[in-house]
Amino acid sequence: MKKKNIAITAAAVTLAAALVLGGTYAYLTGSTEEEENKFSTNQNSVEIEETTKGYDIVPGTSQDKNPTIKATYTLDSYVFVEVTDATDDLVSWYIANGWTLLPDATTTTTDEDGNVTATTYVYYQLLEYDADAGDSNTATLSVLAGDKVYYSAKLTNEDMENASDISLTFKGYIIQAEPFKDAANAWLVVKGEGVAINDDTGVVYTALTTALSEYTSGDTIRLLQDNDELKSTWYELDDDKDLILNLDSYILTMEHLLLNNDIDLTVMDGVFTVTEGIAVGDTLKQLQAA
Repeated sequence: MKKKNIAITAAAVTLAAALVLGGTYAYLTGSTEEEENKFSTNQNSVEIEETTKGYDIVPGTSQDKNPTIKATYTLDSYVFVEVTDATDDLVSWYIANGWTLLPDATTTTTDEDGNVTATTYVYYQLLEYDADAGDSNTATLSVLAGDKVYYSAKLTNEDMENASDISLTFKGYIIQAEPFKDAANAWLVVKGEGVAINDDTGVVYTALTTALSEYTSGDTIRLLQDNDELKSTWYELDDDKDLILNLDSYILTMEHLLLNNDIDLTVMDGVFTVTEGIAVGDTLKQLQAA
């Protein structure tokens, strides 16, 4: 039977360093030359610009409107644009070529009577980095097809009279493409809704319990923010599924952690607090019997 193991690697690393620094060499020893590894950094940035201003709704006409996303990136990246339509159907617009809608990201805003006052759509493009184009790549992306908005000839005085706070709002975002499975998972992180990511699959989770129930043995689950959703809960990890839990400098708080059968759990790089203790093996069986 495999030996159960709970490893808190940050403490182990600290201890190992103390042992090396506090001792002296003896006996037959040797050493190697230093092998220095240098790492290059990456940066992304995004801006939104528009030169057209002032819009008057005249039925049966169109107007120039040119919101433009300008992105600078040093690795493959997703660029997003949020379009919030609060035009009460008085203004028509079409997304420019190259953008793909994230349908699950569409949201609505309602008034106190439940009437929809605005709809927000999210579109994205994948920008592939080309090293031959220089250290950083740039992209200039039109948001609206033809850089125009349109006003239907069917609009009436009554349509205009009942409308208020007419607006069309744009906001741009950019994020590296790796390690995310796809744009939908990257978007959860952009909006701060992701609480954990499986480093091996690139799937982002909005609930830690889901991440801890869907991993494959040996996977790494990485926290994306402090998490205390299990602070008042007994949580049991699945049988025979080893787990690396990378806290990534965040704080994870649980009440009880139950490790059943032959699970190896490694917790690294953060603050891991189990307020009522960890149950393993025979201790777990006693708790279950009780």
